[in-house]
Amino acid sequence: MTKIIKFVYFMTIFISPFVVASLHEISGYVLGLPAGYCTSNHHCPVYNCTHPKQPWCKLVRLQLLFHGSLIGLCDCI
Repeated sequence: MTKIIKFVYFMTIFISPFVVASLHEISGYVLGLPAGYCTSNHHCPVYNCTHPKQPWCKLVRLQLLFHGSLIGLCDCI
């Protein structure tokens, strides 16, 4: 019985990183974009903009895709 429980614990610990990685990919969370590039307004850093301005992702006219999303450039508006 203890061997079965140890095996289940081992499989849970071994498989969990793969599950987390696949959930990030499914949810659209983008990893690896260079600084200044974005796919949504949430990827733009707030600290680059002064107080009245807000970070905004301006989509590039070229149809560049990164993990199925259009790539844009961060700007303060």
